[in-house]
Amino acid sequence: MTTPLLILSEHSVQEWLNNDNLPNEYHLDYNKRMILKKLNKLKEDFRSEYYSPISLPSTPQFTIGYIVNNLIGKVHQIEKLRLMLSETFYVVSNFHKSTGKNYIVVRANWLDNRGNKFKMFSKNIGLEQKVMSGGKVPDWKLTEVKNHIRELMKLQYEHEYGERID
Repeated sequence: MTTPLLILSEHSVQEWLNNDNLPNEYHLDYNKRMILKKLNKLKEDFRSEYYSPISLPSTPQFTIGYIVNNLIGKVHQIEKLRLMLSETFYVVSNFHKSTGKNYIVVRANWLDNRGNKFKMFSKNIGLEQKVMSGGKVPDWKLTEVKNHIRELMKLQYEHEYGERID
């Protein structure tokens, strides 16, 4: 996602806020419910601030640039929570040049300050020949690693925004 300056009309803002693209069963998982609660609160605050009239404060910080940057920052914060809920993990085989062996790694993306996804989280599961069972990573191991990455994402969010998710 590139920073959406396209969300200027009332209709496009509402459409963006209402479109999380998440399945309904997310409401059943406790950890996801907490992220959803945080996401819904942020969207509610965003709606309130977006549609509130701007008074002219006496401080010089309230320039158009300040307001736009604040808006974009809130959009990125909402998108990061959506990214956490989407749980897109990549299981890849990495070739290690110095040992000549393949390792299985699980990765997940994060958003930079322009709203673009980049690889930030990864967890090496181990040597491909030791990890793989029947041509795939065992479910229990994949669940363990995904939980680890979920926790890293949560900690990153809390570090960036100084807000806990719970």
